[in-house]
Amino acid sequence: MRETPRSLSRQLASGSPPILLLLLLGWALRIWDWGKFPLHPDEALYGYWARLIATGRDPALFSVYVDKPPLFIYSLAGAFRTFGLSMEAARFPNIAASFLSLPLLWGIARRWYGRETAFWALAAYALSPFAILFSPTMFTDPFLILWVLASLWAIGQGQFLLAGIAVGLAYASKQQNILFLPLVAGLLALEAGRSWRKWMPFLGGLLPVLSLVTWWDSLRWAFRPSFWDRSIATYGGIRLEPAYHWAGKIAGWWRLLGMVYASPLVNAALAAAFLWLAVECMEKKSSRQMSLLVVAFVPAYLALHVVVNFQVWDRYLLGIVPLLALVLGRGIAAIRWKWRPVVAMVVFAAVIWSIPGALAGELPIGGDHRLHEGIDRVAAYLSETAPPGSVLYHHWLGWYWDFYLYGKPIEKRYYLSPEYLARNAEKIAHRRMFLVMPAWKRVSPVRDALDRDGQQLYLLKKFHRKDGSLAFTVWRIGVAGE
Repeated sequence: MRETPRSLSRQLASGSPPILLLLLLGWALRIWDWGKFPLHPDEALYGYWARLIATGRDPALFSVYVDKPPLFIYSLAGAFRTFGLSMEAARFPNIAASFLSLPLLWGIARRWYGRETAFWALAAYALSPFAILFSPTMFTDPFLILWVLASLWAIGQGQFLLAGIAVGLAYASKQQNILFLPLVAGLLALEAGRSWRKWMPFLGGLLPVLSLVTWWDSLRWAFRPSFWDRSIATYGGIRLEPAYHWAGKIAGWWRLLGMVYASPLVNAALAAAFLWLAVECMEKKSSRQMSLLVVAFVPAYLALHVVVNFQVWDRYLLGIVPLLALVLGRGIAAIRWKWRPVVAMVVFAAVIWSIPGALAGELPIGGDHRLHEGIDRVAAYLSETAPPGSVLYHHWLGWYWDFYLYGKPIEKRYYLSPEYLARNAEKIAHRRMFLVMPAWKRVSPVRDALDRDGQQLYLLKKFHRKDGSLAFTVWRIGVAGE
């Protein structure tokens, strides 16, 4: 049964001790890997933009091509200004967003389905390895999901002005907000109906935020593209996917869906709960409309990512993980009471079983768990050993050097090919030159190109991962035989 609107703090205060314990458990799991794993290349790029803002060198980001709206990047810069430059500070905005998302989902479930569903939905979301692993990251998606959930909660409480502001903040976090507008608009239509007196506060909250984002974006239009144009360009355009690619993409999304709980048993329970929710849509209950929205939105969201040339990236799936948790919670709450404890115990035991492996980085979800491990130590080594005016050639790791070597007197030069590097290095043979090679790339093409020009690579240092595998090698470029 749907509950009457109350503030989220009052609802939490009136919640039972198990609710508070679930929140504490969910929060503990979300900070478990805080600062543990290396940065993904995209995270390094966002961190570089944030450093430009935090240091005052480029507060409006005029010097770079930006393909994201401003809110998360400026929040990241604020974390750097407040806590200093560290991996913990860099991950703080998403840690906070992930913390707040838990009670918001609980409030949404309680409003539309009552306390029992809210309890199980919170448990399902708090324990999801997928949601846990995205918490300690620098991706924009956890911030987006926070504001989408905030808008759904505010609509359920009749706070349409706050809902409009939250939708605007979701747009200010990531462009993919537009994909969630049907869900938000559908729920708003259920709550506000055709009453313009209720729609106007929503628009009154939304439009000022949209105007601020557009104003910020317009500051660069004379010499930089809009973040919309830039994002579409870097994506290679947005178009329909050829039908012969659909099977491969369906398989890719199916594989990622299986990692939401990383358990075949729980995946089967989730599928059964989804079917149950679809059946519930046919019944005349106060929660019927919300069930219909969820049942329609989740498949439509996935289908869109199949038929449009969206990449099969795990972070694109994060937006529906709270809805899947709501579905699983609703399914468990619908079981007859005498069987419910047994089913819940089996399902959540299976979920808990997958969590240690996820926290250890065995689940390829969220940030970079292994590939670039040690890149921060490489940057520290270069900072200490490379004399001012040195040149660092790069091809694959440029965003990392922008972030880690920010402000260092080291010139970073991108090389198109080994031959280009050799020709360029020959012109500046009087300068100290370095090359960092990731272990998954062959150094021999560069060595051969330099040899042909009378130059040579000198190995300076090797960097290994914690498991002992080689991660990076640092080389100096010099004249052969010196």
